This record gives sequence, C-alpha cells and structure tokens, in this order.
Amino acid sequence: MNKKNGRTKGTTTQTNTRTQYSKIASLGLNGQAHRITFFILENPCALTHHIAHRCAVGNVSHAAKKANARLGKVGLRLICTEPHPRIINRFGVPSPVHQWELVEIGGADEQ
Repeated sequence: MNKKNGRTKGTTTQTNTRTQYSKIASLGLNGQAHRITFFILENPCALTHHIAHRCAVGNVSHAAKKANARLGKVGLRLICTEPHPRIINRFGVPSPVHQWELVEIGGADEQ
C-alpha cells in the first residue's frame, strides 16, 4: 500500500493484467483511446504529462472519455486522481497534474 495516497500502486497481478488486457483487446479501441488505455494498464498511476508525451495525445481526459465509453462494457474504467503529495511546479505552485489508473468497476454494463 502506498502510504502517501492510500492506494495500492502496481499490485495488479500478472494474471489480472492478462485478463484485463484480453478484455480491452476485445473492445476494438483505436487511436488515442487505445494508446492511453494500454499505457495506463502497463503503467499504473501514470501522470497526465507522461501519458500525453508517451502516447502522443494532446488531451488525455478527452481520450479517456472515449475509452471509458467502451471500457464500461467489460467492467473497467480509467480514472484520474490528484497525487498526494501534490506536485509542485518550478514556480512553487501546486500543479494541476493528475495520475491515471485503470480500475475495475462493480460489473460490466449490460447492453
């Protein structure tokens, strides 16, 4: 458990990761939604600017919204939270940067 934010960072087991990978692959995500989803799956608690840079995405929240429209069908969701402690930028001001995780939600949406 991460004492800084109370979350369990990187505790997704390899089996669970493989299961999630299979679920996500079955959705046929493409483009930015595909890139950020698999990046966050492989890099839990990734920061927004890292995702944007590594996945060539200008607006991570927009791509996550598109991904979440399909991820709910398999009981998954991309979420962002404020890191604790907050990141302080070079001007000494708290940064609005958030961290992203792929989490399981109650159950798959029925459609």
